[in-house]
Amino acid sequence: MDLAQVFLWCAVCGYVAGIVMFVWPAYRLLAVCLVVLNLWSWRFAMNLKMFRVSMSAQRYRRLAFADSLTGLPNRATARDSIDRLLTQMRDAGERARGFSLLFLDLDRFKRINDSLGHEAGDELLRQVSQRLRDQTRQGDVISEAGELGSMAARLGGDEFVVLLSRADTAERATLVADRLLGAVSEPYVVAG
Repeated sequence: MDLAQVFLWCAVCGYVAGIVMFVWPAYRLLAVCLVVLNLWSWRFAMNLKMFRVSMSAQRYRRLAFADSLTGLPNRATARDSIDRLLTQMRDAGERARGFSLLFLDLDRFKRINDSLGHEAGDELLRQVSQRLRDQTRQGDVISEAGELGSMAARLGGDEFVVLLSRADTAERATLVADRLLGAVSEPYVVAG
């Protein structure tokens, strides 16, 4: 039984006791105090329940839009971001700036999973995700002006995409791709 259920039972029992005590005039002051106390505990229990519902909703929202293993945005979030960029480009008309989409796939990841185990594979994915997050400045996904920035997302398995809304030329995209490749290619320590 959790705290909210305890408060709810206290409130219900207190209401019953308050009603019974209201019948006998000698206990009216005690009954009024019990009713007031139980109103408070009922309100506290409801607030606690609403807080838990709110936290659950936030958790489900986070699970719906982020990969549970890496914390990066998931495939649906990446698709939504690409759709928003395409809409912005269509609305901007001739003033539209291009964007770049980089696809990363880890070489021989299955071999790592098979030889070192899934825990080591998961740890490798988390480390790769952290490096991608560091390189794409994950906090700048949407700027104050509502403009989409760079974003790394995990599509699933060992596949990642990096969306670069400000890399509108091949040269800029190549520079970012080289930087990402350099960061991801550094050695990893997994499984001890």
